[in-house]
Amino acid sequence: MGNDAFLSLGEQRWVLSAGRPIMTIGRDPVADIHLDANELASRSHARLRLTGAGWSISDDGSRNGTRVNGLPVTASVPLQDNDRIQIGDAVLTFHGPAAAPEVPASKPSGTTGSRVRLVKIIVIAGVVEGVGLAANGISAFVADHVGGITRWLAAPTVALIAAMVTALIEAASKEPAGSGTTSAPARRRGTPAAVAILVVLAVVGVGGFAAAAGVQYAAGYITGKESGEDRLVQMVTKSGSGLTATVEHVTYTSHFTRVEVTVRNTTQASLSLPLFGFCTFTGSDGTTLEVDAFRSQWTDIVPPGGFQRGTITFKGHLPDNLTTASLSFSQVFGPGGRALTIPGIKLKPA
Repeated sequence: MGNDAFLSLGEQRWVLSAGRPIMTIGRDPVADIHLDANELASRSHARLRLTGAGWSISDDGSRNGTRVNGLPVTASVPLQDNDRIQIGDAVLTFHGPAAAPEVPASKPSGTTGSRVRLVKIIVIAGVVEGVGLAANGISAFVADHVGGITRWLAAPTVALIAAMVTALIEAASKEPAGSGTTSAPARRRGTPAAVAILVVLAVVGVGGFAAAAGVQYAAGYITGKESGEDRLVQMVTKSGSGLTATVEHVTYTSHFTRVEVTVRNTTQASLSLPLFGFCTFTGSDGTTLEVDAFRSQWTDIVPPGGFQRGTITFKGHLPDNLTTASLSFSQVFGPGGRALTIPGIKLKPA
């Protein structure tokens, strides 16, 4: 360093090395001498050149001009030891090669510390959460229910942990901006680690949990497997048409009424209990709910001597004040088949 000149601003130092004969000064992050806190400096403010006669400075078309020892720079001005260069509201001191001391390895004041790649962190978190929510969404179509909120919050929780760990690893593995034995601050890329962590908490944390709640809601509505309150007072069994049917649960969800039924075929022939156009859930006041065959988990055919359990989904609910209802199949298909109605289904009041 003994043969290098340098500029100083407080405790900050930038080496002017013969290996880089042209250096730029300004607010642009890619400037060799980056004055990011100087609002009066232009993005490309001034330019330093090394010639056979030494270092000189010229204005780079800046908005507020450049001064050396108080005089405006209108052309290339040779620099002498201890010349004072005014860039905006900053005054830098030029030190010739003979005056350049060894600069201690310390972090200059005014730097922002480690920086991380925020986009990379958000993408990693998004992929982790996306995979988790997709897995939960697929399982919602296969399982009997979409699952509780705890299962759905697992994905954003893991995504948040992954994002925070990635941010901390990046912050720890990268040398803080402006540190080291060279006096010229490194060109800083990325987002300050502290800012990145706050963004991760807001986007991945709050946004991720909101997304999980939204996907859970959508999955429950699409499949009809929303969670809800079981309104059945006690199980009701009815035999007829070669079948013994029992209503085990009547669950009111946000949008649907889900009736869980078990059926035993007591005949030696297959019987069919189709839903669409044949199944209704009716209140004591005559209110009838329309069956939603798409959202029901139901097998029409009951084999000879067979037993099966299914859930029949109806759109909407009966009025809250009704406490008695009936489940009816208007037609049972098979030998001797006819209508099957399960009356006297007692419901808890809302």
